[in-house]
Amino acid sequence: MESLRSRGLAFVGSNRLALIVRTIAGALLPGSCIRVATAGLRNALSVRRSLLDDGAGGFPLTLAIEAIKEEALPRIEERHREKPFTGQALSGIQRIYNRHDKALAGPLFEGASKPVDPAEYLKFATREPGDPANGRKLFEGVATCVACHRAHGTGAQIGPDLSDVGTKYDRTFLIDSVLHPSKQILDGYHLTNVTLKNKSSVSGFLRSQTDVELLLVDAGGEKHSVKKTDVEKSEEINVSLMPEGLQSTLSLAEFADLIAYLESLKDKAAATSP
Repeated sequence: MESLRSRGLAFVGSNRLALIVRTIAGALLPGSCIRVATAGLRNALSVRRSLLDDGAGGFPLTLAIEAIKEEALPRIEERHREKPFTGQALSGIQRIYNRHDKALAGPLFEGASKPVDPAEYLKFATREPGDPANGRKLFEGVATCVACHRAHGTGAQIGPDLSDVGTKYDRTFLIDSVLHPSKQILDGYHLTNVTLKNKSSVSGFLRSQTDVELLLVDAGGEKHSVKKTDVEKSEEINVSLMPEGLQSTLSLAEFADLIAYLESLKDKAAATSP
C-alpha cells in the first residue's frame, strides 16, 4: 500500500495521465473507482488541466488527491511556482486545501488576499499572467469597468474606449493606470470643474464648447449644458473621474486576471498583421 502511494506521488509531475490515474487510484480506491477515474481522464491533455481539475477528473480523482494531499502539497506548490494554475484547476485544488494551514500560507492561496497597499497588486500582477477569460467577467461585473468604459461594443462611453488598449500600451502601463488613474490621463479626459455665479458647480469631461455654452459629461454619463454667461470660473484639474482604490474590491489573482483581459484587447487589424 505504502509503495503504491509513493509511486502515485512520483507521477504527480508526469504527463502520462493514464499511469498517474491508475497508480493513485489503485493505491487509494476500489476497482470500480479506478475505472471511472481512468475513463474520465483518458482524453485529457495535461496534468495541469486534468489531475487537479474537478471538471475533468470527477469525484474519484478528488478522493485520490484528498488521501495523499499532505505528501502531494510540496510537489503541487512547486508546479504552481513554475507555471501557475488558473481557472478551474486552481479553484479545484484550493477546495482540497482550503482548511490546510500550511497550504493557506503558501503560493496556492497567495492571490486570494485583498491587501491595502497598491504595491502588492503591482508586484503580483507583474509576476502572474492572469486569466483573461475571468478578467472579462470582472470587467463586466464586480470591477464595474463597463460603467464608464467600452470594449468591443460592451459598456458605456464615458471614459476612453478600451477596445484596443492592449495594442497601444504594455502590461506595466495598464497596471499603473488602474492603480493610479490620475497619474496618466489621456487627452480629452481631464476633469473640468466649472463654478457658477450662483456658487454651484459642475464637474466632468469638457466635450464641446461654443461661443455661448459649455457641454460637460459627468461620471454618471449625464450631460450638462452650461451658459458661459453663468460661469464664474472654469478650471481643468489633473484628477481622473476614475477613482483611486478600485483594485481593493478585487483579490490579487482577480486583479491579475483583469489586467490580462485588458492586455488581450487588441486592434483586430494590428493583431492579424505580420
